[in-house]
Amino acid sequence: MPVSVLVGLQWGDEGKGKIVDILSESADAVARFSGGGNAGHTVKVGPDVTFVLHHLPTGLLRPDVLGIIGAGCVIDPTVVLQEISELSESGLPMGPGRLLISTKSHLVHPVYRHIESVEERRLGRASIGTTGRAIGPTYAEKHWRRGIRLEDAACRSVLEEKSLGQLDYHLEKLGGDLAEKEVAQLCEQTSVFIQDSLRLLDYAGDVSLRVNELIEREGSLLAEGAQGSLLDPDHGSYPYVTCGTCVASGACTGLGIGPGVIDEVVGVA
Repeated sequence: MPVSVLVGLQWGDEGKGKIVDILSESADAVARFSGGGNAGHTVKVGPDVTFVLHHLPTGLLRPDVLGIIGAGCVIDPTVVLQEISELSESGLPMGPGRLLISTKSHLVHPVYRHIESVEERRLGRASIGTTGRAIGPTYAEKHWRRGIRLEDAACRSVLEEKSLGQLDYHLEKLGGDLAEKEVAQLCEQTSVFIQDSLRLLDYAGDVSLRVNELIEREGSLLAEGAQGSLLDPDHGSYPYVTCGTCVASGACTGLGIGPGVIDEVVGVA
């Protein structure tokens, strides 16, 4: 299994987490290449222990496997830190050497959740039925070329300027849709967002470089897909789709590898 990609063949919930856990036993690294906190991979370890991972690769449940989050992912810094803490408290080693997050990954700003909520209410019966984790707005800001990437946290003043700029911009667009109390909460959440983004820098690095070095020395990599192929924005049941790439080709763009290095694709139904 030098380089394998695992994807769901339906609308998600096919049991990918279980299969990733099995395949990761022989992997050096397991990498998430797309999506964000809208994923939910559940793995039971023994009769009494269950892990539900939204951001972190399932392979991290194997103590010797490197976990990777690629540039194609959108991440909520607070949720990622919570998941790291949960795994650490369970006895799994979770130092920076065990997890690598791409500096190019985009961050989920707290105001994006309000944007998504307002849009879903506006659509009414035609609403998409999102998970409410602001995945769509984060990808939208990415493609509008005004998103916030983890690399922005390398300079605190840049991160603060972009974070507060996003808050001001979207509060103006939301207009009277938010009560004064909600605005105050958003300001507080933005402050936490900045602090947690800075904390994530300990895990930040060049994923493409690391992955390609692993491949060159003939290490084994498992690319872990999120959601399912029928939720892919290009090949799925549009418009009732997610915004991250759910098909196998997303591993190439999300991790920065060429298609020629992929040895096999595993589909779960």
